[in-house]
Amino acid sequence: MNYKVFSEVEVLKDILLSYNYPKWNNVIKLHSDNYLNLSDDEIEASLASQQPNIIADFFNATGKGIKSGKDLFFNEFNEDPEVIVKNPCSYFLLNKNDQEIIDLMNSYGVIVQNNNPNEDIISKRSYEELIKGHEYYDGPKKGWHFLTDKEIFNSFIISDPHLFDNEEKGKNIGLHNILNLLDAILPDSLITTFHLLIIVEEKSNGKLSSFFNKIKADLIDKIDNLRSYEFLVEVVVTSNIIHKRRAFSNNFVISCDKGFKLFKVSDDKKCFDDNDFELKYFFHANNPNDGKPNFYEFFKKLPNIKKGINEVLEWRRNQSEIHNKRCYGIEEPEFKIVNRLYHLFN
Repeated sequence: MNYKVFSEVEVLKDILLSYNYPKWNNVIKLHSDNYLNLSDDEIEASLASQQPNIIADFFNATGKGIKSGKDLFFNEFNEDPEVIVKNPCSYFLLNKNDQEIIDLMNSYGVIVQNNNPNEDIISKRSYEELIKGHEYYDGPKKGWHFLTDKEIFNSFIISDPHLFDNEEKGKNIGLHNILNLLDAILPDSLITTFHLLIIVEEKSNGKLSSFFNKIKADLIDKIDNLRSYEFLVEVVVTSNIIHKRRAFSNNFVISCDKGFKLFKVSDDKKCFDDNDFELKYFFHANNPNDGKPNFYEFFKKLPNIKKGINEVLEWRRNQSEIHNKRCYGIEEPEFKIVNRLYHLFN
């Protein structure tokens, strides 16, 4: 499965013919399925034409075809811009001015550019080697707010088997960290619903049962209060979970070597344990010499993530919740996940 890039013809042409955008060229030529605001007949006519044109030149240079994006995106987008969130792992190269581009990204949590695209917006990376007991702050920015900035995204899947395992003076460390992470990283002003799916495992000692009984008040309701826009929060508790702690968005991946319990409850800037934090946008690596882009990891792990989720959902459609077969924030009796990223392979 490739990434998707939806482009206006002239915008795509300007980017491909310029030497100023090597990262975007790599994404378009090597890692994406490309959709233009043209009909199938218009694309076929360009390929058959004897006159030079960007579609024929692209095919001859890469061996890759270009598809029509009219029915899949552009026709609907012209009527209702919110259709842009229906293609969560996609970029949009549109004939818009800079302010219109900024407004679309801020409103919908997707990466939109014009014929002068930002190279860093698809390749940003943040890394910190965290040391137990060390304090991480810069003025008022501390802990997660020190590590991260407001990012461009509208959907998130957090998978961490031991996220809610530990307490500090009666307070759940994972809960405290997830709320601080989200407060640090969430966009300010979406006009679409933000989708969050959290997957965790439950210890065999039964200590977390009381925590899960209060999960709506302690987690879901508190997330709703972080921003003024709407949230859809879904939580699945399963023993069939990927071992590596990851958070996948529609534009980047966060990895924490020992999980997302980075900072203490009693002091938001003090590191809870030795850990490595890394945030990488999907095309931090975009040149073949740099290795595979991060989105390949997401596409590879998502089916495994869904397998554990689906086992729980199938159980809950027919049985009451038990140890490691729990879910919250999910409509009953259908027990179907809504999160956009979950449905990428449907």
